[in-house]
Amino acid sequence: MTMDTKNMDAARLVTPGTAFTLITASATAFSSPTRAIYVDTAGTADWTDADGNTATAVNLIAGSVIPIQLSKVTAITTAKIYAIR
Repeated sequence: MTMDTKNMDAARLVTPGTAFTLITASATAFSSPTRAIYVDTAGTADWTDADGNTATAVNLIAGSVIPIQLSKVTAITTAKIYAIR
């Protein structure tokens, strides 16, 4: 029987996050994907999700919690965002 890594990730996400770290823009991938992000200050960001999909100029609203598994954030304007892991 083989294990589906997507289901393993989904199972990991049912428990609350245990770490909260400031994200800085970098071409380097995170050591582990985020569970979600918290937007402290509004702005835009470019990122790559855990599946390798990219998004550019994503508008971020201050105070938002966005449930997304990101592998890296490559650009940030005025936004201040935190990874929840």
